[in-house]
Amino acid sequence: MEIQISKIYPPKQSGWSASIKAQDGNYYGVKEDVAKSLAEGQTITADVKMQEKNGKTYRDIIKIHDAGPPARPAAPAQSTGHYGSNDGATAERIFVCGFVNATAPKVYEKFGAISSDQLTALVMVARATWEETLGKKS
Repeated sequence: MEIQISKIYPPKQSGWSASIKAQDGNYYGVKEDVAKSLAEGQTITADVKMQEKNGKTYRDIIKIHDAGPPARPAAPAQSTGHYGSNDGATAERIFVCGFVNATAPKVYEKFGAISSDQLTALVMVARATWEETLGKKS
């Protein structure tokens, strides 16, 4: 059986098997020392013993015949900051969302349901506040 390894989990308790989650979503038990020799993204060909117990199928890797090289990890994405890019539009969006999230419950508490026109006005107030304070270019 060919298994493409998605994730490798160590044993939950001493003496238990490690677990491999395959790309197809199935889990396979494997001896801990064997699991340590495998890598996420790797495709292996193995003998698998399947057993039904209490309506659940358990799969255990008995023997590995071929373990291909691990898949090359993807290049790390360029970090653009915690909230995405660091441009002015993103900063404004973050400010406006925070402003609306903090203010809307108070408006609701005082006036009841908020119409889309009132919400739009609240967003426009937040954008104007941003522009007059933090959004000014030095």
